[in-house]
Formats: sequence, C-alpha cells, structure tokens
Amino acid sequence: MKSKNFTLLCCNLAILFTSTNGNVSSNKDHSYSCKDIFFNECEVPTPFLSHHSVNLEDCHNLCQILEEGDNGCSFYTYHEPFNQDDIDEKNCKLIAEKAFTDFVKKCNLIGLPILNTDGDCLSFENECTEIDEVCTTCTSCLEEECGGYVQSDCKDTGHDNVLGDYTTSTLNTCIKVCHTRHQEASFVTYAHDTQKCICFENVSRECMNKVISYETDYDQCLQEATTTMKPTTMQTSTTTTERITTTQELSSTTEKLTTTTQEVTTTKKEDTTTSEKSTTAEKSTTTSPSSPGSYSCRDIFFNDCKYPPVYDSIHAPTMEMCNENCQILGEIGSCSYYKYSEAVIDENCEIFADDSLENLIEHCNSIGLPLVDSNSGSCFAVEDECTDIEEVCTGCINCLHEECGGYIHTECEEIEGEIVSFDVTGLDDCIKSCSDYDEAHFVMYDKEPQRCSCFGNGEKKCVNRIVSYETDFGMCHD
Repeated sequence: MKSKNFTLLCCNLAILFTSTNGNVSSNKDHSYSCKDIFFNECEVPTPFLSHHSVNLEDCHNLCQILEEGDNGCSFYTYHEPFNQDDIDEKNCKLIAEKAFTDFVKKCNLIGLPILNTDGDCLSFENECTEIDEVCTTCTSCLEEECGGYVQSDCKDTGHDNVLGDYTTSTLNTCIKVCHTRHQEASFVTYAHDTQKCICFENVSRECMNKVISYETDYDQCLQEATTTMKPTTMQTSTTTTERITTTQELSSTTEKLTTTTQEVTTTKKEDTTTSEKSTTAEKSTTTSPSSPGSYSCRDIFFNDCKYPPVYDSIHAPTMEMCNENCQILGEIGSCSYYKYSEAVIDENCEIFADDSLENLIEHCNSIGLPLVDSNSGSCFAVEDECTDIEEVCTGCINCLHEECGGYIHTECEEIEGEIVSFDVTGLDDCIKSCSDYDEAHFVMYDKEPQRCSCFGNGEKKCVNRIVSYETDFGMCHD
C-alpha cells in the first residue's frame, strides 16, 4: 500500500504550487475567531514519515494520500522550508495513531482571545462552559469547521501590548482576571506548568508550525493560512520556541504584582526542591507568647476545621505572594479569605470565595486560647456574644472585631506544658476550670467530645495561616 501511495505522491508533486512566505499575525481590531488560538511547548509524537515539502498543500496532500488508519496519517506538522531545494530538510511530519485532540491537550502553553467577534468565550476542551462576568455562551473550537487546524511554536512580536501578568490556577481564571482588571485586554496566554497568565491588549505573533488533522478541508481552512514565520536556523517540530516572558512597566498595584508573579514563575522549581528536603514539622509556623501569661488575640488558634470548596489554588513561595493573589481576586468578589501553608509543596495557597472567616471558625472542632489578656485581664471570645466569666475575668475582648482579627492560625500541634485534661460542658466551663490551676495560662477545648486541656503556656507549631481579604497584611503578618 505504501509503495503505491508514494507513486501517486510523485505525480502529485509535479502539479503543486509554491506558497508565499508567511507574515506576522496581528488583530488590532480585536476581530477574533478559533483560528487565532495557538499552542506552545507541545509534545510532538514521533512521526512515521518525515518528508521535504515545498509548500503546505504538498504536505497536506501527502497526509491525504497516506490515508487515516492504524498506520495512516492522523495529523501532520508543517513549517516553511529553509531551502526549497534541500530534500534533506524534513519540514513535513506525518503522525499516526495519536489523535489531534490528544496533541493539543499535551501542549503546555495556550494563547487565545478572551472573546470572539460574537462575544463568545472560546475553548479547545470537549466541555465548553461560559465564564462568570466574562461571557454567557461558549464556542467549542474542536467542533468548528476548521477546528483541526492550529498554529504552534509562536513567539510574541508585540511586547508593548502586555497589560499585566498574574498567577492563576486555571485558564478560565486567567481569562476572568484579564477581562475584569484590564478593560482593553482582548487576548491571553496561559502556561499550565507555572500557572502564569499574561494579558494582552491585542496579539501580534509569529508562528513556526502549523498542526493540521487529516479531516481538515484544505480549501476551506488552509488557503489563507499564512501566519507562519520562516526560521533562520534549522529546527525540528519538537523544538520549543521562545516563550512569551516579556513584561512592561505597570503602574501602582499591577506593577507590583508583575514583579511578584515573575518571582513565582522563576522560583517554583527551585522552591519545590527545597520543600522536598524539609519535613512538615520544620515547615510549620512556630508561635509563642513572649513569656507565660503574656497573651493577646494573636495567640488563638483553631484545629480540625472543615473548609469549604476551594475557589482557586496556586503555588506561592512566600505568603506575601499568596496575599497578592487574594487581593487580585478579591477585587472581583472572588476571595473572602485564603489559607497559606508552608508544609505543602505544590499548591500551598488556597483561595476561598463566598464564605466568611466567622463561618469557617464555627466549623472548627477545636479552639486554643489564653485564659485572659495579659494587659487588661479580660477574657477572649471569637463569637458575636462576648461576656466576662465569673471568677475569671471582668471584661471580654471580641477578637474577631480587633484590628488583626482576620488573621488566624489553624491545625496547630505540639502545644507545650500540658497540666491536666478532663471533660467539661463547654468552652466557658473549660476556661473557668483551668483558672483553678495557678500554673495554667492557656486552654484547648474540643467541641466533640467536650474535652478540656490546661497548659502552662501557649507555644505551638501551626501548619496554616488563614487571612481574610479585608485584613491589613503588612500590619498583621507575623
């Protein structure tokens, strides 16, 4: 079968035309469609045939001749030849067995318009859903007439069009952030490995390769496919071209965030290596009062908490970077508070939306807190009702209403100096009972099974820090 097909190929080559050189693709009028989507850093399967093609139509016809099947052409990659007469340059590579959609899913970076000309979101996934505050309808490009044609190995030529870059856990979150924070944004790129999101006013790019499925209609989809760049040095289709890493100077918060997210991108792998060498105990935050009996609201902690569904999660080498992402999402109503953990290697910054810190605390089974405030002699409370406890204190401090009440610790252990533990009827009973011990300054109460423990001091190691969107991080961060 192959020898017959190659005979047909020789005949076909004689009648094929030579295509014009590609040019830079630019959509300054923001008129976008599925054809504007591109992919970088792709895993290209080993081709069953590599061929020198004088133009795109030649490569396309070859794929059609070596028809689809177990050993036939499923899709192909093509780039403009360096030298039309150099038959050793294999710029047309035919792929068998692997599906075109599988190839697209294994690309690390995607570039796509925020909306097409009809106001729809675009997707190259099987499931196509609208994005809240961005679009109410979605177009699945895989189901479009020319969905089997994409460009790959593209580089940006419009550096001055960058509006900002961020770290987001998903492509849809990237689109939402760019759309809501930059009114003039029309295009995004998103890298899955680093979770880096870049917003563009418009897109200008040069692309090395075209990737085209066997089913794609040449006349309908490929006649106007001229957005390639002619390479200046020999490359193969498996070579990844330059990633878009440019930024411009941004004002106020956006400028600060650009610097922050660049650090996330460049340090993630190094930080992961460091994290793997550390144990959970080494990475836990140690908190302790200056001396036994010297306490404030900052010493309260909560254990065994039931967290709501996570809205967004990223890897953040520092808590400051996690806080920055909450501030970004909070501006569009998508961050109520966040949880930062140094004990987690990967996605250690979790964003929670549509919830409150008060509601989270209610769903924590255990609370640890000092008996009394060392300055005023008042008791502490984290509920709306704040009352003094007879024979213990004459006043009460509602810590949730304090300046840094939106900054708490959770999942703490290794509390030092346990004196005694016993069953009680409630938190107030626990505090009152522990106050009978002169050496006790700190208590821990478990709602289930209503167990109270008295401690000589509140030194502990905590895994997580929870901070609300409204909290002044610079003032309250310990």
